[in-house]
Amino acid sequence: LLVSSQSTRLTGFPAEWEELYGHSVVVLNNVPAKSVGLVGSLMLKQYVEDGGCLIMMGDTHGLVPGRWTESALGPVLPVAPRKGKDLVYSPKPLPLQPRGNAFNRLNWAEKPYTIYYHSAELLPPAVVLLASGKIPLIVERQVGRGRIIVLLISICGARFGHMPICAS
Repeated sequence: LLVSSQSTRLTGFPAEWEELYGHSVVVLNNVPAKSVGLVGSLMLKQYVEDGGCLIMMGDTHGLVPGRWTESALGPVLPVAPRKGKDLVYSPKPLPLQPRGNAFNRLNWAEKPYTIYYHSAELLPPAVVLLASGKIPLIVERQVGRGRIIVLLISICGARFGHMPICAS
């Protein structure tokens, strides 16, 4: 799903329930809530409650600037933004550490890390899938029969001349 840089209209979002429920996963990458609208937000919430999977990725239209916490999805999101600055730059690399077994199949020998992340508070009963120390970077929450996954790792580093996710 893409948002045009010339408008806030979302291209490709299903307009009908049947079309939305035809997807096993919906990924919103850098999409503000207003691009989906109230009806789209309500549809996504019901889709997840009925067993769908929603993956949300941030950057300039993440949880805070994208106003997702104020949308119909707000009450079921796995995180709440912290007061103050949403995007955090770490001068020291933040090593990525899987939690649980969600990423067991990946090779961690390269020691990947990030230097940008979106600051957020974990809301129970959310689970951290990837972290750096106490900083949650990928979180998941079961909602009804489905789940919402939020990536707090930011790819904003590319705009500032840094690789967003690196390996040593």
